[in-house]
Amino acid sequence: MASHPSPDQLFKREKKVTPLDSRRVTQRRSERSNAFMQELRLRISSLLQTTLDAERIVGYFFQEVQSAVAVDGMVYRHDIAGIHFSQGTKGAHKASYQLNTTDDYFGEVEFTRRKRFTESELVKLESLLDLFVYPIRNAVRYQDALRSALTDPLTGVGNRLSLSNALKRELELCRRYDRELSILLLDIDRFKTVNDLFGHHVGDQVLKTVADITCQSLRDADSVYRLGGEEFLVLMSNTSLEDATNIGDRIRRNIVHCEIGPGSRPDITVSMGAAAYKAGMTTDTLIQAADKAMYKAKHNGRNQVQQAT
Repeated sequence: MASHPSPDQLFKREKKVTPLDSRRVTQRRSERSNAFMQELRLRISSLLQTTLDAERIVGYFFQEVQSAVAVDGMVYRHDIAGIHFSQGTKGAHKASYQLNTTDDYFGEVEFTRRKRFTESELVKLESLLDLFVYPIRNAVRYQDALRSALTDPLTGVGNRLSLSNALKRELELCRRYDRELSILLLDIDRFKTVNDLFGHHVGDQVLKTVADITCQSLRDADSVYRLGGEEFLVLMSNTSLEDATNIGDRIRRNIVHCEIGPGSRPDITVSMGAAAYKAGMTTDTLIQAADKAMYKAKHNGRNQVQQAT
């Protein structure tokens, strides 16, 4: 006769887990989690020290955070510094944090995803954010230093160094791709008289106002630089001499109608010279051509735009 299996052979008995075993499992899981987070922190710390580019720092951090917490998107913004970077996609649920050091504010970070964050996930995010604060602080300060080095402190437009870099780049593009390039050299009429009659404080207001109106009168691709004193240069890529002259006349008209603060203030006009790049020109000869045209505008009665011949 065939023998029948016993109940012990048909069914495997489940091993009973004692409270001690449960604690050991929990402890091992906790140790593995702690080891993973420690390794992740070291990796993030090392990675964020490899660059001073704020956008790259945001990208690196978002990429690494995802290995600890499933986030769909991340936004970093610093309104004062004019920085706004986003990674991933937006979600309905958000976790937002303001970044502060002992001496300053360095923007805000927002994590988003489609489902709500758990308390343990928020703890993980917060534990990693301290690795982000100082690298992004250094990147913001570096960007501020670069901007200061290339910006006129009074008017906020580019300075001579910034112009030199931009002109070299644009002339190289003209030579390589046969592109058009035009500039406007702008000089405030009778600016010395303004300073003598109204004082240097009003003179500074005039410079700021002229710079602001010039910027507002341009296209997004155009840029403005202060050469020094009361002279400004407008750089316009892919622009013919005729179009540059028309843009210059628009700037001139807008400045004529501007107001320089309350009370008795000077009437402001500008004289401009327009010049276009020609084969063989250097940055110096291009500026000289616009300068000659600008002085022609001065000699012809001011408050006008003249083209270089």
